[in-house]
Amino acid sequence: MTAADTGRTRRYGLPRLIWLTYLLIYPLPWLEDHPSPHDIWMSAAGVAVFLPIYLRVPEDKPMPLYPAVVFAAIGYVLAPYHGAWTVFATYAVSAAARIVPRRKALVVIALLLASIPAFTALTHRPPIDAGFGVLLGVLIAMAMFSRISLLERNKQLLAAQTEVRGLAATAERERIARDLHDLLGHSLTMIAIKADLAGRMMARDPARTAAEIEEIGTAARTALREVRAAVTGMKGASLAYELDRARAALTSAGVALHVVGETAPIAPARDGVLAMALREAVTNVIRHAQATACTIILTHENGEIAEMIVQDNGTTRAAPREGNGLLGMRARLAAAGGSLEVHALRPGLRITARLAPS
Repeated sequence: MTAADTGRTRRYGLPRLIWLTYLLIYPLPWLEDHPSPHDIWMSAAGVAVFLPIYLRVPEDKPMPLYPAVVFAAIGYVLAPYHGAWTVFATYAVSAAARIVPRRKALVVIALLLASIPAFTALTHRPPIDAGFGVLLGVLIAMAMFSRISLLERNKQLLAAQTEVRGLAATAERERIARDLHDLLGHSLTMIAIKADLAGRMMARDPARTAAEIEEIGTAARTALREVRAAVTGMKGASLAYELDRARAALTSAGVALHVVGETAPIAPARDGVLAMALREAVTNVIRHAQATACTIILTHENGEIAEMIVQDNGTTRAAPREGNGLLGMRARLAAAGGSLEVHALRPGLRITARLAPS
């Protein structure tokens, strides 16, 4: 098949071309009753009028009224020329089935089917013509309505799939945004604190300064790995690891840490949710609280961690407006069936992350 043939097939639609095979029924009566040249020429003229209209109307759009009227008229005009003229009535029914709304289509089809026996009676044609035309018209109408319903369901399914893909892409973008915010917020805060500390100690303690600079490099490389992991969806965060990082970050910021309770084996997904919540909570303590002490309380239920409290003695006297960090924390916990509570202690702040029972 050439490119031009492929283009024509796409334009007209393969089902529409297949439906043209019904035209082969029209000359069947000529096998018994040989047509005159006038019969052939008039029939050819009728087909020449029929084909451009049939192929012109787009298949994926509603059908206007005029094709059904014209197709039926062609059949009635060709009735005297000894062909199966009711074939054109079935094409008229097929076109009428695509009229919208459906109620209008049903009315037009009913009028077309009623016109077939009326025409045969008025022109004294054999009743079999009417019976054949009405039967074929009913079958064609049923087939067309079934096909239209199937196409509509397919469109709805396609639209639903597109919406699901869009929602999945949005959810993934939000996940990456939350993870990048938490990862970079914590890591950059730690790097900034160590850089300030190294700057203050450069003149009096070169060895400590070198150690702090080395830790800055380690923190930057760790942040880079975590960002790459977050983008690919393979975070692998754990609460035990984040506790160690929290202790180091808080110590560098001059905040004393007290941990109540111990980590315990927990499902990786739940472990990751608590780990990211702890990271964001500790970052907030370092950035905003101006605290000197921080307490982390781990509560267990059925052998698993069910609640984590991060509490500081900072200068906060009212619950803060929730920014990207707290909103991301809340979204992660909600996705895991948990909840987040933020309470001002006047002074200080308490963040409580709860997980639903596993």
